[in-house]
Amino acid sequence: MNPESINPSVIPEIGKYNANFYKDYYSEINKTTGFGTIDKEKVTAILKFVTGDKILDIGCGKGQYVSYLNSLDKLTYGMDFVKEFLPSGQQNVVCGNIMQIPFKKNSFDTSILFDVLEHTDDEKVLTEAARVTKNRIIATVPMDCNNWFREFYLTYANYIDKTHLRYYTEEKIDRLFKKCGLKVIALLPHLTVDFNRFTVSAMEPKGGIINKLIFRFLPYAKFKCVDTAKIIIADKI
Repeated sequence: MNPESINPSVIPEIGKYNANFYKDYYSEINKTTGFGTIDKEKVTAILKFVTGDKILDIGCGKGQYVSYLNSLDKLTYGMDFVKEFLPSGQQNVVCGNIMQIPFKKNSFDTSILFDVLEHTDDEKVLTEAARVTKNRIIATVPMDCNNWFREFYLTYANYIDKTHLRYYTEEKIDRLFKKCGLKVIALLPHLTVDFNRFTVSAMEPKGGIINKLIFRFLPYAKFKCVDTAKIIIADKI
């Protein structure tokens, strides 16, 4: 399985920003975020929902999931439009345009889109991903729930990334995936913030009598858990 001929020098901008911007921006925010590291919730989704033995990681960044899946004896390719992200010497990674994925129709059993759709033309990229995929798409997107944080004069990393073009609701996710010929079969919580635990920590780091009294006599003080992102499992229709 070989990628079709591509010329990275003519790769267009993805979303509002070009490859050089992403290279510099993510090099900076990498100092305070987990960019390029393995996420346990994503690994759990991979282990449970990846089908088949040929996998494509679209927008693979530093290729950490390509390496992980190959270690599981899955033939896994990765692609990213920022050449500098790709690990030197790693096999099966290519620099390419995710709006024109350089593989043939139905080349892969499962394709992964972790932290990609919010940065670009989501419908076009998802349609391309579906084209090269036979069975399943696994994706993550940030959810539109920043108002919960504003209530407490807080923010969260998902909502300060200036490369995000949009945030999603469950309805928007379902609509988008249907439009691209995909059926969402599961929405998994991701990057969940538990406001109950937050209030415990804020009021009394070790818990104790203050917290017990508040939550016993002021039940309305209990807040909900907020999924700041979702892991999406979808099959081709």
